[in-house]
Amino acid sequence: MYLTKDEFLQKFGILPQEFEEADISWEELLEKGALLKEAIHRLSLMPGMPYLVTKSCTDGTFQKGDVIFLEPENDIFCPKTGRRISPGQCSQDNLDFECTSANQSD
Repeated sequence: MYLTKDEFLQKFGILPQEFEEADISWEELLEKGALLKEAIHRLSLMPGMPYLVTKSCTDGTFQKGDVIFLEPENDIFCPKTGRRISPGQCSQDNLDFECTSANQSD
């Protein structure tokens, strides 16, 4: 099943005017959305749950030891550093981090 452009923007929490103002093509946005979807699935991220970064991402957005959250709009956010990956910012270099549930006891 394919999403329309408007359905895609809504699903990933992107306002239509933000997309129109962004310097990104529809094809690039679809590619970034696919990267984000794969990362969320690979890492088993659930909205609102805390995750401890165990391997930093290549571009340094998230560092080992950061606690991150998947927000309802599909942004991945670290409250401590204020760093965020929004759907339109996804790349291989900022989604290659590893994490585990921060609720797990050692």
